[in-house]
Amino acid sequence: MQQDERAILAAAKKYIQHPDADAFELASTLRQLKEVSESGGTDIGNKLLPVLEYAVLQREGGSVHPMQLGKVPVGEGFEAVYGTEATVKLQWIDTLYRCCTAIGRISNAATGDPTGTGFLMSGRIYARVGETVRSF
Repeated sequence: MQQDERAILAAAKKYIQHPDADAFELASTLRQLKEVSESGGTDIGNKLLPVLEYAVLQREGGSVHPMQLGKVPVGEGFEAVYGTEATVKLQWIDTLYRCCTAIGRISNAATGDPTGTGFLMSGRIYARVGETVRSF
């Protein structure tokens, strides 16, 4: 990793961890990097944009449209430690995004109340309502 890239990633880390960086501010930065700087698909964009998306989602009211990542070289980019187990690589977050597109909430059509979870696996739809799992 080049020195400039390290400096960019270090500055981004400080920025997203700042207590005053709210969802609106982070989402604005993300939009500018994607649309104005056209960072998506670049080496630095593939490392930085998913982390910014994650930071936006952690803030109240934050939402994003997940980007499609190019291949990120193994062992490079951001890592995080969740719990005491091990680091989580950027590729893990990319896999998480892909998996989330196959999961949905099941709601009561009349009331809108959540009643369960639906998910797609191997081309089949499964629904879990309470303790019952059904296949369609």
